Amino acid sequence: MKPLAATVAIKTANVRHGPAVPLATCALLLAVQISPWWYSSIDSASYLSMARSLVRGTGLTNLGSRLWWYSPGYPALISPAFLMDDRPFFWLSVFQWLLAVGLMLGVYRWSRRVVPDAAVWIASLTVVNHGLWLHYRRPLSEIAFMCVLVWAVISLNGLRWQAPKRVFAARLSCAAVLVALLCAIRPVGIVLAPGLAVSALLHVLRGTAPWRRAVVASLVVGAAAALPVALFVSHERVMAAELGGRTYFDEFRDAARTPLSSWSAGLQMCVSDIGRVCVPGLFKSHRTPGDWTDVNMLVHAPFFVMICYGWLRWTREQNDPFAWYMPFYFLLIAAHAMDTGARLMLPLLPALLVCAWFALQGIGRRRQVIFGVCLALQLLVASGYWLAFDLPRARKLHMQWAEIDQFVLPIQADPGTVLAWEMSDEMYVMLALALDRHVFRSGEPGAAQARWLVAARDHDLPAGLVPHQGPTACCLRLFSSGAIETVTNGE
Repeated sequence: MKPLAATVAIKTANVRHGPAVPLATCALLLAVQISPWWYSSIDSASYLSMARSLVRGTGLTNLGSRLWWYSPGYPALISPAFLMDDRPFFWLSVFQWLLAVGLMLGVYRWSRRVVPDAAVWIASLTVVNHGLWLHYRRPLSEIAFMCVLVWAVISLNGLRWQAPKRVFAARLSCAAVLVALLCAIRPVGIVLAPGLAVSALLHVLRGTAPWRRAVVASLVVGAAAALPVALFVSHERVMAAELGGRTYFDEFRDAARTPLSSWSAGLQMCVSDIGRVCVPGLFKSHRTPGDWTDVNMLVHAPFFVMICYGWLRWTREQNDPFAWYMPFYFLLIAAHAMDTGARLMLPLLPALLVCAWFALQGIGRRRQVIFGVCLALQLLVASGYWLAFDLPRARKLHMQWAEIDQFVLPIQADPGTVLAWEMSDEMYVMLALALDRHVFRSGEPGAAQARWLVAARDHDLPAGLVPHQGPTACCLRLFSSGAIETVTNGE
């Protein structure tokens, strides 16, 4: 379907048939991307390893390590797929589609309350987005986190502050469960608790909520958010002390404690990432992370100012926990100061679109034209990248699983360390997932003690295969013919 034709169809259907047809069109655009192939990424290999270990009953491990690094919520959600197949890429793709549809419906329901005239546009632009499609096709936690986040916000907005105790308690319990699940998927969900606290305080000041219920709601949601995060942090600290190593929280702590220059870099990355997520065609428009002189900032900085202006108008007119979640989330990610390819800003996408809608309030109906053009451009860029790059690459990698299995088989029974030599990132990730263990790369600490060396096709083998310490080193090399040569050098 051509992008412009699809956009016109969505707008026409919205006028004639309400939201059903345009939302169904968006769901169909997502459905055509369901596939039996794995769109590889390093993070997704860890999620798949954790999910597979849950089904096998061997205890939750990340590529053989009890130091998880990633929160276990998303692996737990996708783990049933491994009951059907050891590489259930098709079922994972279907599950991602269900989550994306849940996200779309949740955004539509939420935005219908916030901006009724733009609800279809907000929902459509949320799920027809190059950055979102890129992560939607991979078994990553973004879509699950965004889906649970929007429904958690809906449940928090649904708290009936003046209702009978039983009704209020039931709705608060539902919200607490969703917030706990949100934080089990990603610990950064914990900042939804202060977002609710600000919203509850405003309700009290405006006389729309009793102060006791506001306090109770804030404490219950705060406890629900803190519990899974505290359990995860505790586990990681114990495992890091026992096994030796660093946790994700160590990386975050070190980044937050660094000088002001790091905070400046984190702020620049967040400003840039907001533009990359929202502006069509700019998802990969960045140079050196943290560089304020990047030419792309000529677009990103003014767009960020517009978003801030829209946020001020939104919070002045309405009291929504999602709006108050935004500054806490933004500051937390800025403190992180790590280039993640704009993926950490994706969860804010629906709220950013609402901010843009409020910022453009002065131009009236022309906002729909602008949003329509943005939708057409997003569809053009997202579908173009998928068809031209991502899809052919996934097909090619899928054909290499047989080769991976061929030279993994002799290694699996040996607990020795493995060194990948001259391998592409995709092949490296496939090897680690197939072995379900950490695979070292050249120059990484510990690589010199590798027992197995796996080289890519027809690459020259490194000189001196014998490790500095340890037993005999073995080198496995896969040739173009598919034959395996084992080279053994004794000390």
